[in-house]
Amino acid sequence: MNKDAVMSRRLVILSILALAMVVAPSVTSLPSGISGVKDTGCNCHGTAASDSVTASISGLPESYNASTTYAVTVSFTGGPGDEGNANVGGFNLWASGGSFATVDSSTQLMGASEATHTVEGNDQRSWTLEWTSPDSGDDVAFVLHANSVNGNEGDSGSSGDMWNKAEATVLGFGPPPPPEVDPFKVLATLIVVSAVLLSIVVLYVFYRNNPDGFEWEKFAPWITEWLTSTDHKKIGTLYFVQGLFFLGVGGIMAMMIRVQLSSPGNDFIGQDYYNQFFTLHGTTMIFLAAMPLIAGFANWIVPLQIGAADLVFPRLNALSFWLQPVAALLIFTGVFSGGGADTGWTGYAPYVVTETAHAGVSMWAAGQIMLVASSTLTGINFLTTIAVARAEGMGWFQMPLFTWSILIANLMLFLSIPAFGVGLIQVFLDRTIGTAFYEVAAGGDPLLWSHLFWYFGHP
Repeated sequence: MNKDAVMSRRLVILSILALAMVVAPSVTSLPSGISGVKDTGCNCHGTAASDSVTASISGLPESYNASTTYAVTVSFTGGPGDEGNANVGGFNLWASGGSFATVDSSTQLMGASEATHTVEGNDQRSWTLEWTSPDSGDDVAFVLHANSVNGNEGDSGSSGDMWNKAEATVLGFGPPPPPEVDPFKVLATLIVVSAVLLSIVVLYVFYRNNPDGFEWEKFAPWITEWLTSTDHKKIGTLYFVQGLFFLGVGGIMAMMIRVQLSSPGNDFIGQDYYNQFFTLHGTTMIFLAAMPLIAGFANWIVPLQIGAADLVFPRLNALSFWLQPVAALLIFTGVFSGGGADTGWTGYAPYVVTETAHAGVSMWAAGQIMLVASSTLTGINFLTTIAVARAEGMGWFQMPLFTWSILIANLMLFLSIPAFGVGLIQVFLDRTIGTAFYEVAAGGDPLLWSHLFWYFGHP
């Protein structure tokens, strides 16, 4: 083998060794700090971990909250480290998430997720620093390397030094919260979907009566008859359709509220939007779903049970129904402008009349006044019908129990809901022309609203 070949082999070997030194993990273990030991260990203080040293991490929670700062203490016991030595020990703490911060001069950062001791901290067994959790919900792993030194400060190398490591995992809180969206766009989309489904049901009913096919010449008079009818059965059916539709709308809002409350720190519905949804949900469920459904049953059943051909005021019955969709439009108008009523469905004064309440409160009050008018007219109609339109020979105590329940309910409604209407008119006037029924500074009484509202609400 000639000299050139031997020289070439030597150069190749030296190149490989140099490359290995470059790509190998860089490990630094000095009194001034430790770095790069997460995977390799503190080999400068011994070839292998020693059971004589016990490393520990304290202060970590079992599971963390997003973007929360925790005080973390790392320490070790055992090994040759002695409090009388010039150097006692050091540490390196690595985390897979979050960031560290120092609290004194005994620790330093080797990156956002790695911390170690300083020269000043090389003569102690315990160190404290702060860890700020990430804003995502992933689990975070911690790896602590702690070394106990014999204090020779390098005079005899690292002979006699020992090290060990400890690991810990802090549980996250699940996936990160969903991004904030415009809840009104979600609500509007779902309402449109509900309206489409309702239209499909209407077409299905039409096709059952006209199986030959769809013709506008047949559909127009058919739908017009339904929308303009004064027949108690058809009006009762319209009440059912409206009540079920708004039951779905209120249910959609309830589910959106539950999504918001499903996880801490959720921004699906912001604070301001949440108040509006809470207000609209209560108003919808009570005044646009529950009460119309009761009216639907009453329209269908009461005339049949007492032997009446219809309610005594059929046109008034139709007017009572059609006031409700108009009221719903007024109530929802403020919401879809982004400034809907944010007072809660009870609308307590004085907040309901303050300038800090949304402008949509005025529309909410106007819509509620329409609903009060509808309920008052309905009460008049049923009380009169039950009183004068019973079949011949049917006395008061011959009436079925359901008719009695409608009689008592409408009697209480007729006596109580005008008080609620007066309160709503006062709110509307306070907000629009500057009256002071509920303005304390001008001599108004906010408690009056509570009396008027619950005089209606409790019965």
